Amino acid sequence: MRAIKNVAGRKAASRRQGRKLSAVPSPALELPATGRVGEIMTRQVVSVNPDTSLATVIELLLSRGISGVPVVDQEGVPVGLISKTDLVRDLQEGGEARPSPRMSFAGHEEEGRTAEDVMTPAAHTLSEHASIVEASSLMFRGGMHRMPVVDSQGKLVGIVSSLDVLRWVAGL
Repeated sequence: MRAIKNVAGRKAASRRQGRKLSAVPSPALELPATGRVGEIMTRQVVSVNPDTSLATVIELLLSRGISGVPVVDQEGVPVGLISKTDLVRDLQEGGEARPSPRMSFAGHEEEGRTAEDVMTPAAHTLSEHASIVEASSLMFRGGMHRMPVVDSQGKLVGIVSSLDVLRWVAGL
């Protein structure tokens, strides 16, 4: 088993007790190394194609209450991810050409901008047989909140998010 250190809490307790912080991990925060991505991923994934309009992507995120979707090619292979952060960044980078966010969201359709224009290319995917520890490490190192899960042919079969990992760690 691999342990996660509760450094902040132990530092505060050590200061109260006048001790130095030891390198011994807290047994209450042990992370089992046996979980697999397939156990926690969402299997019914909402995805879009690269040519999906940004207005459609925005409508999809808002109507489904989700924060991001994979972008897949015609064969179902992930080519990118598009998140609410990508969309907000796109609005900010528009500068003077987009005087207000409300006008910008409404104007995405007319501008002809698509998911491919805004998405973050899919640099990493996971197998559903990958360990949850590996997935969380990749997400942390890459600053990602979600990762596409693919089958042996590279086709999208699920998505795993940082919230899925957190639920697993908490035993929910």
